[in-house]
Formats: sequence, C-alpha cells, structure tokens
Amino acid sequence: MEGLSIRQPVHGCREQSGHAWAGLIIGLLLVMTSCSGSPSFDVGFDRIGLGMNRSEVVGLLGPPDDQGAVFHLAQREGYEAEYERAKRSDAQTYLFWTRGVDVVYAIGLDSADRVVFKAVGGT
Repeated sequence: MEGLSIRQPVHGCREQSGHAWAGLIIGLLLVMTSCSGSPSFDVGFDRIGLGMNRSEVVGLLGPPDDQGAVFHLAQREGYEAEYERAKRSDAQTYLFWTRGVDVVYAIGLDSADRVVFKAVGGT
C-alpha cells in the first residue's frame, strides 16, 4: 500500500523517557521524605530527655526553625493535652522544628535552659 507509512520511534526515545520517569519518581520520593520528620530526626527527638540542656538538644536536632515564649503546634484541635501540659510546665522558652507542611516538634526549656517539656503535633 503506497502512501501509507508507519512511523518508527526515534532511536533512544524510550530510554530517554524511561530516564525522565525515573528522575520524576526519585524527585517525588525526595519531596515526600522532606515533608515529614526524617527517621534520624525522629530518633533524635525520641532521645531528648528531661534535664538535657539546649546545646545537647541542638546537637541532636540541629538549630531550631523558630523559638519563642509561647507554645504552639501546627494545630490546637486534637492536641489540647499538649497545650495543657505546656501551660503547667516550667518552660520559659520553646524551640520549634517544622517538618513537612504542618508537623511541629517542640521542646520547652526552663530558665536554666534545661528541657522540661516536649511535644509533637500536626495533621
């Protein structure tokens, strides 16, 4: 049949699209991993104990993303107990690390810069 032609794929096109998909999947995995607490961060947070000083905390978790005199998590609803514990603690300063869109890790320090409180919360 003259006039009909069947197009053949350009050599290497499939390999290139395969590499593109692999790159996309790897990129998505990296984004997903960075959007939640990493396993090493979670392990460090779990190791934080009452009485540790600020330097020990920062050594385990890295510098905080924020700090202040008022305790907060990503949301209050569902975490009322943590807010009540924070209010009852002797914390003068709170250190905050945000992981993902809305997961906040909080450490409360007393006037001697010792851990007296810790909590994590988000959706």
